[in-house]
Amino acid sequence: MLARPLICALCMMTVSAFAARGLAQAAESPASGAAAAQEAEQEQAVSLMDEEARQHFQIGKSLYDAGRFPEAATEFERAYQKSGRPQLLYNLYVANRDASNWGPAVAALRDYLEKVPDAPDRINLRARLKSMEDAAARDAEQASKAAEDERQRQTDAAPATRTEKVRSIVPLVLMGTGGALVIGSGITGFLTKGKTDDLDAACDGNACPAAQNDNIDSAKTLALTTDVLLGVGIVTAGVGAVLFFTGALDTERQVPVASLSCGAHACGATLTGRF
Repeated sequence: MLARPLICALCMMTVSAFAARGLAQAAESPASGAAAAQEAEQEQAVSLMDEEARQHFQIGKSLYDAGRFPEAATEFERAYQKSGRPQLLYNLYVANRDASNWGPAVAALRDYLEKVPDAPDRINLRARLKSMEDAAARDAEQASKAAEDERQRQTDAAPATRTEKVRSIVPLVLMGTGGALVIGSGITGFLTKGKTDDLDAACDGNACPAAQNDNIDSAKTLALTTDVLLGVGIVTAGVGAVLFFTGALDTERQVPVASLSCGAHACGATLTGRF
């Protein structure tokens, strides 16, 4: 009678042992195994790094643990540049991923998978890479659309303008000055003729009394002044005319265009501008 309960007790103990073993094996999921392999790979990479690269790695790890992902990515990048260990690209990918820097995260993970062909959990990492590439493409598309919307908003807000030619007053001033000089030469020419007529009356041919010396000098001065005024006036007026007709000194400016809006009973023109 005692043998049957003893056998049953042993059976229960065996079943319990197998159940506990099964639970332990179930707890070791593929994700935890990949994480352990990844950790071992990182430890090996760190042990092979030089001191400066190791310092950057340790600083990056501390920053990552503190949730400062962008700064951690910077330190991991420096560690990778110093050591060249491709395993560090995984840390760089994770830090950029958690900082939502999809572009650098995609680049780091792509390089990691290319340079570490036997990377742990490679299948899942490739799936993550595809997911991040899609996210980066969506972000780029949204940024492009936002920029285009902003440009369109600024275009719609800007008042309509037209180009207007602004005539320079310099040609008019030159033509006016030249004309005044020509008129002045006419006046001095008239005075010169009066002096010359007086000298013709007082002199006998080329022989003039000494008393007419002042009139002779005055006539010569008026004649020279007439020639100078006439020459300078013609040149000045000519330059002004050329500049006026060619528009060499003219400029352009943007002026607002009147917009016409109509209501139920009337239409009104609105002119907008900036002064």
